[in-house]
Amino acid sequence: MSSSGKVSMETIVDATLKGVATAWKKYYEITGEWLRTAPEYYLTSKIFESLGKADVWVTLEENMDNNITYSNSCRPGRYPRRLTRNKKCDLSIWWKNGTLRGIIEVKVLRNSNYEPLKKDVHRICDLLKLREDSTVQFGMVVVYTDRCSGKTKSSRERVEEIIDNVEKFIQETAKAKLGNPSFIKNSIIKTVRDEDSSWGAVACIIKR
Repeated sequence: MSSSGKVSMETIVDATLKGVATAWKKYYEITGEWLRTAPEYYLTSKIFESLGKADVWVTLEENMDNNITYSNSCRPGRYPRRLTRNKKCDLSIWWKNGTLRGIIEVKVLRNSNYEPLKKDVHRICDLLKLREDSTVQFGMVVVYTDRCSGKTKSSRERVEEIIDNVEKFIQETAKAKLGNPSFIKNSIIKTVRDEDSSWGAVACIIKR
């Protein structure tokens, strides 16, 4: 069991992106295919492994009922539908005392439609808003994408544009829900040698 309370949020972001890079490298070595062809769960599992190596206490696919219970977020009345007990998040981060520190949602973006990211950002914001005295410190959205070169832009330029748009989308969506949250983010972009393609990922923490 790791003690993620000693690990900074910046380190969590960096370990997450390292996990994405490892996922891409391993999948490409074995299959010769882009990571977009892999099941999303494969990427999540490599992020899980990378966070564990960084001494982060992390679990896979916790249901939201557990996350609420172990974060001092229980309250009377109905919960937002994105937090109902049959819903799960991809990864949960825990404090060393066994309470919830944050949740992570992972997405593989195979086109330029950012709307699927909205429900993940809303789930994070809904959890952060449940109770002011909850143990939840943050939520993070991780997005991977890849592109080949187009008619007017290189593959790297296309990926850079998407990563920039994703960052803006996440921040604008969170601000609409939370008012004035803070963000900790980083990104990685790589061009594939001997191929007319690039891939990239962004990890964006939403902190109340």
